[in-house]
Amino acid sequence: MAVLTAVLMPVVAMAALLVAQPAAAASLTRVTGFGNNPSNLNMYIYVPDRVASRPALLVAVHYCTGTASALYSGYFRDYVTAADQYGYIIVFPEATRSGQCFDVYSPQALRRGGGSDPVGIMSMVDYARSRYNVDPGRIYVSGVSSGAMMTNVLAAEYPDVFRAGSAFMGVPAGCFATTDGSTWNSQCANGQVSKTAQQWGDLARSMYSGYSGSYPRMQLWHGTTDSTLNYNNFGEEIKQWTNLNGVSQTPAATDTPSSGWTRTRYGGNGTQPPVEGVSVSGQGHSLPLSGQIAYAINFLGLNSTTPSSPSPTPSPTPPNSPSPTPPDSPSPSPSPSPSPSPSPSPSVSPSAGPPASTLGAAAARSGRYFGTAIASGKLGDSQYTTIANREFNMVTAENEMKIDATEPNRGQFNFTNADRIYNWAVQNGKQVRGHTLAWHQQQPGWMQSLSGSSLRQAMIDHINGVMSHYKGKIYAWDVVNEAYDDSSGGRRDSNLQRTGNDWIEVAFRTARAADPAAKLCYNDYNTDNWTWAKTQGVYNMVKDFKQRGVPIDCVGFQSHFNSGSPYPGNYRTTLQNFAALGVDVQITELDIQGASAQTYANVVNDCLAVPRCNGITTWGVRDSDSWRSGDTPLLFDGNGNKKAAYTSVLNALNAAVPSESPSPTPPVSPSATPSDSPSPSPSDSPSPTPPVSPSQSPTAEPGGCGATIRTVNSWPGGFQSEVTVRAGGSAIRGWTVSWNWSGSPSITQLWNGVRSGSGSAVTVRNESYNGTVASGGTTTFGFTGSGSAETPSLTCDAS
Repeated sequence: MAVLTAVLMPVVAMAALLVAQPAAAASLTRVTGFGNNPSNLNMYIYVPDRVASRPALLVAVHYCTGTASALYSGYFRDYVTAADQYGYIIVFPEATRSGQCFDVYSPQALRRGGGSDPVGIMSMVDYARSRYNVDPGRIYVSGVSSGAMMTNVLAAEYPDVFRAGSAFMGVPAGCFATTDGSTWNSQCANGQVSKTAQQWGDLARSMYSGYSGSYPRMQLWHGTTDSTLNYNNFGEEIKQWTNLNGVSQTPAATDTPSSGWTRTRYGGNGTQPPVEGVSVSGQGHSLPLSGQIAYAINFLGLNSTTPSSPSPTPSPTPPNSPSPTPPDSPSPSPSPSPSPSPSPSPSVSPSAGPPASTLGAAAARSGRYFGTAIASGKLGDSQYTTIANREFNMVTAENEMKIDATEPNRGQFNFTNADRIYNWAVQNGKQVRGHTLAWHQQQPGWMQSLSGSSLRQAMIDHINGVMSHYKGKIYAWDVVNEAYDDSSGGRRDSNLQRTGNDWIEVAFRTARAADPAAKLCYNDYNTDNWTWAKTQGVYNMVKDFKQRGVPIDCVGFQSHFNSGSPYPGNYRTTLQNFAALGVDVQITELDIQGASAQTYANVVNDCLAVPRCNGITTWGVRDSDSWRSGDTPLLFDGNGNKKAAYTSVLNALNAAVPSESPSPTPPVSPSATPSDSPSPSPSDSPSPTPPVSPSQSPTAEPGGCGATIRTVNSWPGGFQSEVTVRAGGSAIRGWTVSWNWSGSPSITQLWNGVRSGSGSAVTVRNESYNGTVASGGTTTFGFTGSGSAETPSLTCDAS
């Protein structure tokens, strides 16, 4: 167990809103002895150096496989930065059961005071309230995935405690319930549980029987292509919380705060309505994206130090009837004066706090990681471990998790050195990437001697053996490594390839079954240049896997840049195009010959420009640790000194701000015959073209709609367009846009709409989530196409 740091009470000094704290810098601190804790949760607290006289309290709940430290340093870092600015307290619960998911399924967890995780969390809330003079009218909860499910559960069970919640990728309270001891409800996860709003509301009310007061405001986020917790759950959550808040399911307002986001507000159209839903087009189980926490901060009301007004006594509301609050009235729950809606560059952003002084902390400002490869034999080198511990928040085992190291004899696993690295990482608050499970190199002799079905079974057994040992503990696995040929764009001829062309698919399916919580990546080198045949080969494989439902979550780009494989000018295009397939992208083994400061900055900025680029790992700590030490390719020299490239990387990470258009750029269609030889020229990447002026919008009749089209981008043989649908004098519940091409363009990919029609006649109707548009409001859909861009006349029909 970790040695615990004492939790100090704030010292009130002078009549000011913010109160000076002890001189020690604020940090995430472990707390014990906080009260009843039936499921043995770990509990952490963040108390900023300056605390408001009546601070707000946020409960921040992590995802499956997550930790308090990972959430603190990663997805929720913007909450921490805002806490420094506004003086509020953050509590970070940490699940300790296998898989590190929170209990949102047992009968005990789904009843107020019934036991399990909610009781432990509420004990910590009471602890914080009693020690930090917390404003009882400003207690909030926010979580990701499993933590989002817990956000819904806590808000339903303790509506008299929580003022508001923000849930990223959750399910309705009670949806995940099981009665057989199972911890996973597949029917709910797959979006197959549908109820009426009244039924969902009654289920939540049953968790706190007899309560007749008001319920918390709720903000809900979900990606439209989420395959872990199906997007259908987003609509079911909206049903539940509109019912609990007694407001209409018809949005009072709909807008697009950023490209690809559709925001609907229920029961009010201000910054803090009773219910708000944000649907993110094309995103899977990968929220929050950069900048989204800023919107959550505004919704919750954490962007203020103003104490709440005394809470009025809630008017009794019959539990089975909706509140008489008119749909367009503001939320009845007391809150500070609403602040303006966030602009595309929200006021509370990753750049709001002071610049970070280390690589990991700087990357965490934009929700990313910055990692390194660690060798177990160097963990006794104090300079090595000091740099690694200070600078990096993600660790990859350099060789210790590879096949020959973990299974030296068939069926006999050895994790001694791999565990040394894993344990060092987690004891120092870092996450771990697993590298690698299936590879044609570094196979032990016994595996090299096998072939055919025997080798195939050995591969399956190895994946199961290693992943079971680390189940629920690894952030992401490089499931398959370097399976493509360097020049042809086809599969590499290897003993694994000769077991059958489906071996990669089998590896990924086996890995998903072995550990459903881990991200599953394909990893390779020389896939950085978009025009190279190898890049296209891997791209086509990933595209095929996504289309057929083969479980792949991420693509790793090793990015070993040198004179034979230099940094390409279209590197960002490559990252964008893979991300647009619906996978995360990660730079996994970065080193750059000569450590050019400019090239390192370019790589970092390319990652920062792609919302689904999770982070960057350098392949070693110091130049002397590199597999290419003669190239001096890393950020620290052989003596452990920071190089110019270090400064350029740190500055680039600190300069990251939320993108004004966070949706990934749709993919550029690869040329019909990709080049068989590397070409350093980025000539095939799309060259920006000034947008074509939109066609004139048809006059909207009351209750009708109009539509305009503009060209966002074009390149030889293709283009990207966006259509804006605007409601007329009355709100609409659905829309259909039609047009005819005059030439021969065709749509290759469409988002935020459903297409019908054929040939030159095109019809696009709304998706289930963006059909309702307020009077005078707008929504958008977009597409990529082949051929030349056109701006045809559009017809819009409303329903």
